[in-house]
Amino acid sequence: MLTPTIYYALLAFPMLIMIAFVSVDFAIRKRIAKYEEEHLTMQSGEKEHIKAVIQELIIKLLKEIKSRGENPSNYKMKLFYGDYKGIMIIKERREKIYGIFKRKYSTYIAIPSL
Repeated sequence: MLTPTIYYALLAFPMLIMIAFVSVDFAIRKRIAKYEEEHLTMQSGEKEHIKAVIQELIIKLLKEIKSRGENPSNYKMKLFYGDYKGIMIIKERREKIYGIFKRKYSTYIAIPSL
């Protein structure tokens, strides 16, 4: 049989592990965000390339939807930028990490716009 001390220790242990995990994860995310803010020009070329590729894919999707005569609202997308051509933003939101910490950027739910 468990003594009350051992019982309470076993109850508290998972909570302590979860708190430690969230704390470490938060600290790492803060350091990454700080690094990215300090080195904006280092990543700008890669981000622009990714953005251009996504724009191309949106245009191809639009052409395919038109050729098939399908409903564009069946093709919802989650995007990190809302300034693409050929889309209509349905919802803009700032998500939370673990339901607690707000992210510094918005995400967009969009559909192709014919």
